[in-house]
Amino acid sequence: WLGADKPLTNVIVKLTDNNDDDAVLSFNEVEIPAPEEGEEYEGTLVECEFNGDVPSTIDPVTFETISHSVSNFKIAFDFGGGQDSTTVTIKDISLVDLDYENEDGTFEEKELWVGTHYFNYFDMHKRTLKYMVWDVDDEGNSYQREATEDEQEWADPVVSYESVNAPELTGRVETLAWTKVDFDDTMWDDQMMPVGATEDGKGVYMAEQQSMWPNNVNGSGHSTNYWIRRNFELDKVNERLSYELNVCHDDVYETYVNGILLQKNVGWTNGKNPVQVHIPAKYLNVGKNVIATYIQQNWGGKFYDCGINVMEVNPEECKKLFDNAIAYAQTDTLLTNKMREQVNELIAEAKQYYQENSTDAAELRNYARDLESAVKAIFRYSSDVKLLKDTYDICRKMEDKGWWRTTLEDTAIALDTCSVPSQWSGTLASLRDARRATAMERHTEKYVGCAPEAVTGEEVGDWDGKCPKYYVYNVGAKNFLGGGEAYGTHLALEYVSTPMMLIQATKDIYDEDGNWIDEEVAEGGYFFETFRPNGDRGAMDFMGWNAFIDIPQNDIWEVIPVEGKENVYNIAQYGQ
Repeated sequence: WLGADKPLTNVIVKLTDNNDDDAVLSFNEVEIPAPEEGEEYEGTLVECEFNGDVPSTIDPVTFETISHSVSNFKIAFDFGGGQDSTTVTIKDISLVDLDYENEDGTFEEKELWVGTHYFNYFDMHKRTLKYMVWDVDDEGNSYQREATEDEQEWADPVVSYESVNAPELTGRVETLAWTKVDFDDTMWDDQMMPVGATEDGKGVYMAEQQSMWPNNVNGSGHSTNYWIRRNFELDKVNERLSYELNVCHDDVYETYVNGILLQKNVGWTNGKNPVQVHIPAKYLNVGKNVIATYIQQNWGGKFYDCGINVMEVNPEECKKLFDNAIAYAQTDTLLTNKMREQVNELIAEAKQYYQENSTDAAELRNYARDLESAVKAIFRYSSDVKLLKDTYDICRKMEDKGWWRTTLEDTAIALDTCSVPSQWSGTLASLRDARRATAMERHTEKYVGCAPEAVTGEEVGDWDGKCPKYYVYNVGAKNFLGGGEAYGTHLALEYVSTPMMLIQATKDIYDEDGNWIDEEVAEGGYFFETFRPNGDRGAMDFMGWNAFIDIPQNDIWEVIPVEGKENVYNIAQYGQ
């Protein structure tokens, strides 16, 4: 059934060889009219009947007819003649054998199973119809060009296909009837497990292999999909036993037991090591059961097997593990309110789970392990919470200093709402800054300004350590000027610093044409050497106008006395 939100003409539905679109078994061409205003998409039921004749194609080189024996086919849609941004609806795909022969020799119509490709790549092309004519260029060479409007009446119609991005797929509904016990699988082929093949599709991938992986046309078995059902029966479901599903496949797969999805893998896995998944006893039946697996082979070696291990478990020990996990979750541990809320939710879910699964010992054992692991993942941050709370308690004793109060309020919110350290790391940093600032206030009297003394350029690097150096202290912020953000390479106000050296600056002299003549002293100008090099000391450790402390000796600074304040200065860009 096809529908669209815009009219589509010349829609072609084909039943073709999965690996050769030209090997057509059957096709139908339809039009999809535009929907009436306010109505759902106008739909069209499309039927393609295949009578069993082998399709054929023409070899483009030898022009010989090539017959195709098709065992793997697909439905292909060609939505030519439509508008861009058209939404197409495809639903109710069905394959019907019109003359299915029953075991008693009678015939009837029987719907066959249709499997969809969960994860296969979507290949899409845009069909374009152009009208072409032959022409001759100035040098007498013939070539084909697109016809003008007047020429289209006698021009040759040419269909071309351009690769385009895959459309957005929404509303896909996967039929899971094949995963259920009562599904009719009498038409499915039987195969001895395990099944596999080497990368070239010809050899044995693992010694346990019993059957060869079914190959596609190219003989490798790559990019193939299979659905496998393994039926088994149980005389009883013993809740003192643990039923463990074993699955081994190296690419994409989904595994169901009696219609319940137990395991899903998207992407490559190590297909030589089976994965064990516990089957809850409540999913098993007395009598017939089925393991149903969808497998997708991408590339490389191929192998698949599935089965069940049965192991006895001790219900008393499993119950003890469960109780211990609950007790561990109830441990008095320092947490934020949000973290405590998460733990309490886990405890409540566990108690509800016990009411529903108390008779399945293996389930309780597995749940207890998962519960303890989940709680540990929360408790691991208890020491981080303590650090935050201790710092918070210390800062609460400070005198209110504006933004510190905001920091305390932010921390109180963090202790209530955050669940991992990354969510409160910024708040903790602000608290620490507040503590540092307070400490600096208490020791202001220790810092006495002085008149800076500059050295000549010959002393750059101060390799003998004899030149005077100075800490640059910001009186207003009560912090030192030094390296802060970005690995310590940016200027920042910090509670620690390294002493800097002032170097008498020089500036270049140029003539009218811009040619360098000489250099002269820049009166009142200084280079600040930080001794925090990015490379060589004395070459890449100077303070720059761009707020870096590890640049070449380029940018000149002024040190301007502040009127009325002895030995207090403003630092400014020279000449600005």
